[in-house]
Amino acid sequence: MTQDLASVAPEPLTTPTGPETQAEMERLKERVRTLERELARYRQAEGAPAPQDECLLTPEDVPNFVGLLKPNGAVERVNRQLWEFFGGTEETIVDWGNHPEIHHPEDRARIVREFAQGVGSGKPFICTYRGRRYDGTYRWLECEQKPLRDQQGRIYRWCVVMRDIDDLVRATEALRASELDLRLIINTIPGLICLFTPAGELEGANQQFLDYVGEPVEVAKNWATNAIVHPDDVPGATELFMQAINSGEPYDLEIRIRRCDGAYRWFKIRGRPHRDEQGRIMRWYGLLTDIDDRKIAEDELRRREYYLAMGERVSLTGSFAWDFSTDKITCSDQLLRIHEFADPATVTAAAMRDRIHPDDLPILESTRAEVVSGRGNPEYEIRLLMPDGRVKHVRAFSEVIPGADGKLICVGAVQDVSRRRLAEDALDKVRSDLAHLTRVTSLGTLTASIAHEVNQPLAGIMTNANTCARMLTADPPNLAGALETVRRTIRDANRAAEVVARLRALFSGKTERSAGVDLNEATSEVLTLMASDLQRNRVQVQTNLASELPRITADRVQLQQVILNLVRNASDAMSSVEDRPRVAVVETSRDGAEAVRLSVRDCGVGFAPANAEQMFQAFYSTKDSGMGMGLSVSRSIIESHKGRIWAEPGEHGGAAFAFSIPVSI
Repeated sequence: MTQDLASVAPEPLTTPTGPETQAEMERLKERVRTLERELARYRQAEGAPAPQDECLLTPEDVPNFVGLLKPNGAVERVNRQLWEFFGGTEETIVDWGNHPEIHHPEDRARIVREFAQGVGSGKPFICTYRGRRYDGTYRWLECEQKPLRDQQGRIYRWCVVMRDIDDLVRATEALRASELDLRLIINTIPGLICLFTPAGELEGANQQFLDYVGEPVEVAKNWATNAIVHPDDVPGATELFMQAINSGEPYDLEIRIRRCDGAYRWFKIRGRPHRDEQGRIMRWYGLLTDIDDRKIAEDELRRREYYLAMGERVSLTGSFAWDFSTDKITCSDQLLRIHEFADPATVTAAAMRDRIHPDDLPILESTRAEVVSGRGNPEYEIRLLMPDGRVKHVRAFSEVIPGADGKLICVGAVQDVSRRRLAEDALDKVRSDLAHLTRVTSLGTLTASIAHEVNQPLAGIMTNANTCARMLTADPPNLAGALETVRRTIRDANRAAEVVARLRALFSGKTERSAGVDLNEATSEVLTLMASDLQRNRVQVQTNLASELPRITADRVQLQQVILNLVRNASDAMSSVEDRPRVAVVETSRDGAEAVRLSVRDCGVGFAPANAEQMFQAFYSTKDSGMGMGLSVSRSIIESHKGRIWAEPGEHGGAAFAFSIPVSI
């Protein structure tokens, strides 16, 4: 009876899967050690002479199944525990080989054979089998038999100790099944799994990990030195890993691991300890997730964000997203720099509003109302007032789009145009100075030209006048000569008039008229051109341009000069207004069936109705520095287009100027 337990039971595993199984194994091991101590008491009698009819020890004193056999293997005596286990008769126990019911049918033939071979060999042997307990259930038993010899070496008795190992066998089977299930789970998880000892040494891995690195566990144990982990990542990974091992806290790190083809890929490793009931770490489990594609995408995203941020910084343009439902504003770093906010957490819609110049708040409010209502994509310019009193000019663009939750969100950009505005102001001043110089120069040129061209006719007129006077005062008077002299005087006077007319035409800059002018379009161009001046003067322009206006035959440049003059006059008329908003209203409409009309209304100081006609006369001006030529020239242009121009006092103060031009001339 020499068959080992492994031949009839599942292969035992050395690693328990749970604290309950571990405790059960410890209990069984302690039981085995107790039985071994009892067996040692019997073995002390080995080799000592003893009477054939007397038992040296009392088997009932042993807390296990004990039997004494004759040299030929026949049962001589068994203890009470064995009788109680089998629950059989003396005949059944003594003649067990012929009573198969006390052994499992699958084990009966083997037990008889192994027992006979063991007794025949005269050597100690161990066999395992399933015995039927008194209640009819079969339990695994381990039977250890050792011969007792006399001084001559003859076997005078066999000592048998039987142990109930059924709990141990079943626990081993359960442990093996649990281990197989665990191995199956680990090998089917879509990730790489590593198992570490409490000291941090790699002791196992799932098949996916071994297939990935292309190395056995024995080689993978040296991951810190054999380049399985990228050399650049080893120091940091080692430090974090050992900190977790020493502290017992979970770890989380990202490293590059070499694939079997030599390529390194990024992995995220999450490690967690497995503890027993006493809180002792039994093993570490590490899950490795391939994040190489994610890392590449993150690097690309960071690269694009960097270029976008640099583009914003170079162009002095910041971006924002405004959530209407929460009034929360998300700003780019460049927008924070433009508004000079140090802490992004302090940026709110109210904080942004506090940065707006007080004079430009009406523009912001009207634009905000348009944005919230979802109308159009407003573009506007306003000023920012910094805490230290500095003023910045910014240009804003925005668009309303639906957010992820379906709610409207305003996204846009704000560009710092302070440098451009300073340059434009400087350019405007230069242009103004140049225009003044040009006017002075032109006046001088005109004066010189007139003097040069008219000098000769005037000289002729003076000569002819003197000659005529001498002829008439002669005695007798030379009437014929005087008459001829008068004719020459008239000729020279006409010549002087022609010179003046020619110079007037030269300096008037007349151009040919072009057909098909859109009055609305021409008006919009003028307002765009004057936007900076109007904003500087805090003038808000409200437009009411009629749709489907017919095109008119007109000189576009001259017509825009008239519109510009009317709008500028309205702006200047409101320069002293401080108790109400400075609003100018520009309207276009049909004037009957064959004409179009444009009017400009302001809320300025206005004028007396009696002066309505006088205002269009040359050199008449209500401005301290005015020349009185603007409205006079405007009337000349409108009348040259067969139209009319007029002025009216406003209904609630201010003034209204309008002109009407026929569609075709």
